[in-house]
Amino acid sequence: MKRRSKIIILTVLALLSAGCWDYLELEFVDFVFGFGVDEIEPKFAVVAEVIKVGDEPETQFQSVVLTNKGDSFFAAARPLSKMAGMRLFWAHSQVFIISEEVAKQGVLPAIESALRDPSVRTSVLMYVARGCTAEEIFKSKVPFTDSVTGHLVNIADFHHRVPTCFNQELWEFRQCLQMSGISAVMPTIQLVQEGTEEIPQLEGTALFKNDRFVGWINGQETRFFSMMRGLIDRGPLVVDVAFNGEKGKITVEIRGNQVKIKPVVNEQAVHMKVDVQLQVSLLEMGALHLRYERPEIKAELERQISFAVTNSIRNLITKVQKETGSDVFGFGRILKRAKPKVWQALESDWDRIFPNLDVAIGVKTRISAAGVLSTPVQMRE
Repeated sequence: MKRRSKIIILTVLALLSAGCWDYLELEFVDFVFGFGVDEIEPKFAVVAEVIKVGDEPETQFQSVVLTNKGDSFFAAARPLSKMAGMRLFWAHSQVFIISEEVAKQGVLPAIESALRDPSVRTSVLMYVARGCTAEEIFKSKVPFTDSVTGHLVNIADFHHRVPTCFNQELWEFRQCLQMSGISAVMPTIQLVQEGTEEIPQLEGTALFKNDRFVGWINGQETRFFSMMRGLIDRGPLVVDVAFNGEKGKITVEIRGNQVKIKPVVNEQAVHMKVDVQLQVSLLEMGALHLRYERPEIKAELERQISFAVTNSIRNLITKVQKETGSDVFGFGRILKRAKPKVWQALESDWDRIFPNLDVAIGVKTRISAAGVLSTPVQMRE
């Protein structure tokens, strides 16, 4: 009986004393929502946007930007807790900004510690600050939200529909660094003037070769790059058209896009074939007098849209080939999957092959809707 009583008492005590070894009281921590690296030489310059929770009955949040320098990322980051007066909790970080200077030097030293540390999620969104620093981004003024990080996350969600920047999480960027046949990219963030304030804007993409930044593409180019990488675009597209001597612009909305890329190998060389299928709806014809109900008009519109998209994709590929020599499209990876023996023979020479790689582009467009008007608006005389 005594033995049973001891077992019961010990069991109850064990249950009452159990708990999480890393349990933290909310009132004793501050949350790092976003962080960045502005320098790695001669010392690391780390910046963090910290959210301090007020102790009033109605919860209030205050955004504070802290910066520090050290011999390594963590040597610079750890003292930020002393500056905040609270232990910093990094697991809620959502944004990681790299300065343009660090990107040119090579980002691996800046991101390696974040990849290694289990308290930093590899799902953080990565950005390169163009023409400014991460500190300037986090200290900028943003409308409607309590923090710059919250503003950036909201904008990133919008870019899933109209990808004028190519969202990348930390784990995706690392994967591209490790894989053969594809180079890494990172979305671009910069400050733009809005009235008397500068606010952060996400548009464009930074291109890398290995871990070093080698060039930019703008927002419109990024949309076609995103198509090439398999993303869905649901945004408007403005196209210059001409009919019977009449020139103007039409606006279509992309309702669906599908891209297939396959390598073509012959005895002389390798080239790529890109087939693009677009489904669009007609949004605007402006002052153009086009009778859309006529089949030949619809067919000609589809042809001119296809021609414009073909030129945009071709110009993008040529720009990347000639200005950066970095295979951000993943043509090498596609060749590796389709023709592994060919890739094995060419892999060591791919950096020389890619800038001169021939790419055939075919675009087929189908207009599936034109709103409620099939004829242009007729002005009275």
